[in-house]
Amino acid sequence: MEFELKYNKAQEEFRDEVRTWLAANVPDGITARPRTFEESYAVYLKRRELGRKLGAKGWLYPSGEKQYGGGGLDLDRIIVLEAETARLGLGLPPYYDSGGKMGSASIRVWGTDEQKQRFLPPIYRGEVRSWQLLTEPSAGSDLAGVKSTAIRDGDVYVVNGQKIYIGSHHAADRYWTILVTDPKGKRHQNVSWFMIDASLPGITTQPLHMLSAQSEGETDEFGHKNIIFFDNVRVPADCLVGGENNGWKVASTHLEVEHSGQGNIRTNPVWLALLAHCRTQQRDGRPLIEAQTAWPRICSVLPGRRRWRTGPAPENCTAPAAPISSSTRPAPRVPSKQVNAKTLPATNLRASSAVIWPAKAGTITAPAVTAPKTKRASML
Repeated sequence: MEFELKYNKAQEEFRDEVRTWLAANVPDGITARPRTFEESYAVYLKRRELGRKLGAKGWLYPSGEKQYGGGGLDLDRIIVLEAETARLGLGLPPYYDSGGKMGSASIRVWGTDEQKQRFLPPIYRGEVRSWQLLTEPSAGSDLAGVKSTAIRDGDVYVVNGQKIYIGSHHAADRYWTILVTDPKGKRHQNVSWFMIDASLPGITTQPLHMLSAQSEGETDEFGHKNIIFFDNVRVPADCLVGGENNGWKVASTHLEVEHSGQGNIRTNPVWLALLAHCRTQQRDGRPLIEAQTAWPRICSVLPGRRRWRTGPAPENCTAPAAPISSSTRPAPRVPSKQVNAKTLPATNLRASSAVIWPAKAGTITAPAVTAPKTKRASML
């Protein structure tokens, strides 16, 4: 049984179009790992410029409505776009735009017609990038526990408080955030969402350097987040999305997209890189992929899963029936959640979606694991 994704004729034609366009428009060095702030900023500018070019074609947010600058593309073509940009080490958007992804999806559901027309086109065209501002010093996974406030004062809301572990390098143009609009109100009935212009007076950004080697910005020379302070920031009332104190309903849309709406079915580059490594590296004069002792570790790469693949099955996937040499020991028992990163090529270990690779006669078979169901994003 074969689970490999196959393109139809229309997808193949669209793939050729996308591949040709990307070859002509993706600049050299856009995926380079920066070593200094200056290099980081140069890579960031390249990614923003590519984002604007993708936005002009409707490819930056391909599922967005055309009337707001999105692509209005069907699923077949979105799959191709994702695969082709991933092939070059890029995503859609090609820069960190968490507020754009989650905020635009929420605005499509909860925003007024005027707000959709005002907020969505700049996001879809790549003219602005937005960060989501959720976490606070006293509220992380407990989103309803936020303390930062937005108090109505005539035609504006006065915002005070702070958000932490935000964004990446090189700032954002907008902030998509949840704030308390009724400090005396009941929990879940006292919060609201806002799309805030990041240049308003009273907003201060403080860099927060992380212990990790790299953060979500993809242009950072080291792990980088920010603390955002609001000091009597006067936000126009028409930046409130979804109604005052109705923020928990809006949050249900935001969190659905963030937690379960960003899956994909493109080829997993980690798996392909691992297979390539095992085909070229040898042990006892034979490729690793033919060694009985290698398969338990190969199967343990994706924690908690065995015998997964997201690309073509390896040609030499059948384990030998007998030891390769007298020095070969029986395969060690490897815990299902163990990942030995030292044996892998240098690459990002974050896995995308995958399908089960059926067992074949003569292969090493691990206990069956049920594949988790992933929900595809309605907002890419």
